[in-house]
Order: sequence, then C-alpha cells, then structure tokens
Amino acid sequence: MAITQTASDKKSAGQISKDVGGLSVFQLGAVDFATGTGAPATGASGDMKASPKGSIYVQTDAPDMHMKTSASGADCTWEKVGTQ
Repeated sequence: MAITQTASDKKSAGQISKDVGGLSVFQLGAVDFATGTGAPATGASGDMKASPKGSIYVQTDAPDMHMKTSASGADCTWEKVGTQ
C-alpha cells in the first residue's frame, strides 16, 4: 500500500508543514509527523523516504501508528507501534 492524504491531512499553521515526496508533514525537533490513510509503502520508493529515522505516521483509517525505522534516503522500513 501507500499513504493517501486528504485536504484535512494537509492542514497546517503557517509554514510549519513541508513537502516530503508529495506528502505534507509537520516537523517537530528532528522527526516528521504525518497523517493519512493506507499503510506506508516500504522499499526503494517507500513513503516519506527523505524523512529521518524515528518519524511518525498515523494511519487514520485503521487506526494505526507507524514509526520509520530507516535512515533518511535509505530504502524505507516502517514498524507498527503498539496494538489495539
């Protein structure tokens, strides 16, 4: 799968958000945060590839939280955080 975002996922306050591979993310400290639907894609063309390790994606249709476990620019790997 891949992340899909609606207009509400792209809302931000001022210039706080940035574009990472076509996704709108919010940077806090050294990591990025994003919301959307669908599990994040992995591998060479994975979602949020440019985001640093430790970034968080909240999947609103599941709902699940995923943490990026790969370094910025490397093949993307994600781990689901916790269980319901």
